[in-house]
Amino acid sequence: MVRFTANPVRALAGTDPGRTRLLNASGVAVAVLISTGCAWLIVNATHADGGYLAVGAFLAMQAGLSVRDATAPARLVTTALLVIPVVGGLAGTTLLAHNRYVEIAAFVVIGGVATWMRRFGPRWSAVGMIAFFSSFFALFLRPTVDDLGPLLLIGVGAVAASLIVKSTMLLHAPDRSLRLLMRQFRGAGDAAVRAAEGAVGRPRATLQARLDRLGDVAMAITDWQSRYDTAARTGLTAHELARLVFDARTDLVQACLHLAQVPEPNADRELTALLDAMHRVLDTDLPASERSAASARARRTPEAVDPDVPGRFAVALLARAVESQVALREALESPHPAATAEPDTDVSSDEPTDAEPAVARDAEIAEAPDAGGGPHRFWHEWTPTTRMAVQVMLAATLATVAGEAISASRWYWSVLTAFLVFVGVNTRAAILTRAYRRVIGTVCGVFVGFGFGIAIDGAELPLMLLCAVSVFCMVYLGPLNYAVMAFFVTVLLSSMYGLLGILNRHILELRLEETLTGAVIGVACAFLIFSSSSRPELITRIRAYFASLEEVLTRSGDVLIGHGPTTAVLDAAHRLDTDHRELETFVSSMAVSFAGGQRRTLRRSATALLKNAGVHADRLAQESVILGKEGGTAAFHGDAADAVRCGIDSVVAQSDAACRSLLHRRRDNPAKSEASETFDAVRRVPCRPHTPQYRAMLALSNLSITMANIERLRERD
Repeated sequence: MVRFTANPVRALAGTDPGRTRLLNASGVAVAVLISTGCAWLIVNATHADGGYLAVGAFLAMQAGLSVRDATAPARLVTTALLVIPVVGGLAGTTLLAHNRYVEIAAFVVIGGVATWMRRFGPRWSAVGMIAFFSSFFALFLRPTVDDLGPLLLIGVGAVAASLIVKSTMLLHAPDRSLRLLMRQFRGAGDAAVRAAEGAVGRPRATLQARLDRLGDVAMAITDWQSRYDTAARTGLTAHELARLVFDARTDLVQACLHLAQVPEPNADRELTALLDAMHRVLDTDLPASERSAASARARRTPEAVDPDVPGRFAVALLARAVESQVALREALESPHPAATAEPDTDVSSDEPTDAEPAVARDAEIAEAPDAGGGPHRFWHEWTPTTRMAVQVMLAATLATVAGEAISASRWYWSVLTAFLVFVGVNTRAAILTRAYRRVIGTVCGVFVGFGFGIAIDGAELPLMLLCAVSVFCMVYLGPLNYAVMAFFVTVLLSSMYGLLGILNRHILELRLEETLTGAVIGVACAFLIFSSSSRPELITRIRAYFASLEEVLTRSGDVLIGHGPTTAVLDAAHRLDTDHRELETFVSSMAVSFAGGQRRTLRRSATALLKNAGVHADRLAQESVILGKEGGTAAFHGDAADAVRCGIDSVVAQSDAACRSLLHRRRDNPAKSEASETFDAVRRVPCRPHTPQYRAMLALSNLSITMANIERLRERD
């Protein structure tokens, strides 16, 4: 469903860690301006149709959006290859214009092939998309063979503009990217601390949003490490940097959560001094000498604070958070011995990696016998891209017929929509949600775009600028919601119609009618022809989340009793974060399926509980890492170690039961785990309050409670 946040600025900041979308949006917008300028020169030099300006803008935009390779050099290669489908799509469709039925059939086939090519990775997916849109513009503009020369020059110029911008963006060095991420990490931490101060009696949503933002930036740092050689860039090993970021994040999260429970933090002199130290440490421009003084103060604080006194535990946690922030900054800013550099590349190589067990696990889950969504059909044996290619071609054929009935000159809008609702998704619920959002965005965009078009009244320069602004907003805001992307696409098309000199109410009404028709046909084909339920993939992602959660539990338990390395805990914690975000993204993509009252309530409750489980798992992992690096000895011995292992095994069993409870209705899942076993085990572990051992057991107990709450979600079904 379409949802709008109460604070758009915070939403934008929270969903763009590292300013990745801002950089991409700026690059695409600049490429559109360069391409449109080149197209204007070509049109004036060759006296070609002024409507060809739209080709330069739109193809440059698609070249920027479609190319999604993992590394910058790979993106350059893919962008250069786009010349081939641009020339082929424009020339081929133009030369087929004399035979209408062959031309339409070719367009339908190109849509199917472009969908099928997604199986070969981002490079060939981009090639297919550009071929489809090049053919679309040849249908849209109807150039003659004599006009083909200028049109091809404009198409090549669009690719060249995108290539120039991407080459310039290579100057965005990895070192600068990491510095920017660290600045944002400190900024997000400072915002979280300020939200926690005086949070008693206020809605918890603000603090949670700030903590989520901190997690987003931490994930972006992990992504940076996956693309570049950490040792060569920082002098730290990958695990050292991951551990420092993990400590800094989890320490700050715990401090904020406990600080939020203090009614008047300014009334406590020690707490006030530590808050001032924390804000100064998180100040990007703070001199190293002042950071050292803040760190020294934090180290002295726990000695003078009795954590057993109510309300003072936040002081000890805040002191530890100050130290971890200082440790992270000093580790990155201090000189390190030069490390052997490896080429900056993505992690998709032929060498085995730590991610391979997760891939194998997902494959096993996908083949699970109870992951079905109805009877097994022969097309379930097909790859998703093959099945969707057939669906797209059938949908495009039907959309052609329906589009012709609405408008013989604008039928291709219906085909375009039928094609686009399949892009980036592979299940019927996701396709329904995407189609719904596209229609909503188009309806809003028609009114706004028409208003802008009438106000500008055919002036070329303002319309070209409107194209660039629309592209920027589409790339920057589009990831927040597909409806937003559809809105700015429609505004962009309105400005293009203005450049063509044909903008009027009738054109935009046809655009809306054709869009609605294509969306309905695309959804109908997704549900009625070779249908694929979203349930198997949802089951796969839920199981992946719980498998990662159980791995965090197991690895943390191993470290606590001295049988495992701390690096395994960090890897498991990062994998849990990744699986959690992928699950949230997938559930969001099928939001329309959860629109009903009870299903919507179940989704919201489950999402909140899974987030809580992740917080408690992070705390358990952090405490195990802290204990594991204190002398390298086990934190628990003898009977205590046996009790810890028993507690871990109990929560793992609860996790399995909670997973089954989410996947099946209560009557189909009679098994129920016993939370009391966890509490019995924890009570047998001797540890002083507010020690790392105590906090580890507290996190384990909270996880047990959360798993029990997840089990009870379906009791009303």
